[in-house]
Amino acid sequence: MIQLWMLGLALLAWLPTCESYLKAVEGYAVDSYFKEEVYRAHTWQTFGQLPEPNQAMSETQPDLHLLNAALFFATNELRHRYKKPEFRYSATLRDAAVLHTHEMVSRHFFSHTNSRNRKWDKPDSRIRQCGPLPRALAENIDYQYLEEGDTYLSFARKVVQHLYDSPPHRKNMLGSYTHLGTCSMMEAKDRQGYRYLKSTQDFATY
Repeated sequence: MIQLWMLGLALLAWLPTCESYLKAVEGYAVDSYFKEEVYRAHTWQTFGQLPEPNQAMSETQPDLHLLNAALFFATNELRHRYKKPEFRYSATLRDAAVLHTHEMVSRHFFSHTNSRNRKWDKPDSRIRQCGPLPRALAENIDYQYLEEGDTYLSFARKVVQHLYDSPPHRKNMLGSYTHLGTCSMMEAKDRQGYRYLKSTQDFATY
C-alpha cells in the first residue's frame, strides 16, 4: 500500500508544472499587448473603446489573449453596473483559467472537476500550481456558441450575461472576491453548425 502511495506521488510530481503546461497551449506564448499590459493600462471603459475588442472574432483561431482580456473587462463592466468594486487582474488566476479551459477543450469535458488529470482536479489545485493559494476562491465555467458578427467584446458580454442568469454564478461575479483571471477557448469541432467556446472565470481574495 505504501509503495503504491509513493508511486502515485511520483507520478504526480512527473506531470508538467503550470508554466511548462502553458508553453504548449496554442496562442499562449505569443508576445501580445493583451497578455499583460492591457490590464495595467485600461479600465473596462477604455478597453471597450479600443479597435481590437470590437473586431469580429475568427471562427478558427481567435486571439487568445484578446479574448481573455475581453472576458475580464466585460465582468468588470457588470461589477460597475451594480456599483461593486472592480476586480483586480491576477496573472495566477488567468493562468489557472487557461489551464482548466484548455483541459476542458482538449479532453472533451465540461466540469469544475478534472477527472482526467488528478494534478489539476480542483480549482484550488490548479491555482496552487500556478501561484500562491488565496484565502478564498471560486470558479465559474461557461459553454457558449459564437454567432455570426460576434466581436471579442460582444461575445464576452454574452458569456457574462449567460453566467449572470444563473444565481450561483451571479453570486461569484458580484460577490466580495477581489481578484479575477479569465479564459475562453474555441472547441475543435462544430456542433450543429455553430462554433462553441468554453470559458473559465477564477475568482480569489488574497
